[in-house]
Amino acid sequence: MGQGAGRLQPGSRGWYAFWSMAVIQGAGMNRMRCIAFLLLMTACGPVDQERVRTLAALEVVPRDDADRRLLVEILRRHALAAGFHVDDVSKKWQEFERTSSLPASFRSSFNVGVWQGTEDEENQMLADDRGHIGRIWITFPKGTGVGRATRFREALIADIDRHWPARHAIPILPTGGLPLAKDLILVGETYRIRPEARQRYLPADRPLL
Repeated sequence: MGQGAGRLQPGSRGWYAFWSMAVIQGAGMNRMRCIAFLLLMTACGPVDQERVRTLAALEVVPRDDADRRLLVEILRRHALAAGFHVDDVSKKWQEFERTSSLPASFRSSFNVGVWQGTEDEENQMLADDRGHIGRIWITFPKGTGVGRATRFREALIADIDRHWPARHAIPILPTGGLPLAKDLILVGETYRIRPEARQRYLPADRPLL
């Protein structure tokens, strides 16, 4: 099933992000807990799929390593202010890549998540460039909380806009999923789905196309 089926469907960006965090978290029970959580999420029913649907998605293209570090600092600052925390597994994932035979679609140079709870009970944001190296996609799931998550999302996006005014919004499908990066094209300042890929997602007369 493709990206339009929801972010934690097998094959989606969210699924790969959770999977990557599971395989590099460590050995033993901690890793098994991560994988068990991933399997649970991919088996979610309609109500749970509503919880993980994407509310906002944007692309930031850092100019250099200093810009990337600044982005992590901004994510960490807003996470701390909201009572969340950041897991930056970028280096661990790259170490894993060096010892594994992974397809290009799995490769990533930036892999950061914002989580709620000491046991990472709920994801609040994912930022990675998996499958589109150098173009970091920052996505926010709907989640279960409204007030705190909304304040976190709005404040973070406003701060990102100040530092990267040229950032681009990524179209969100009616299902709450995202198109594949290869199926997007910039039209002015807005991403649209390529005409030849439209039938994979939804009828061509939908506005976001």
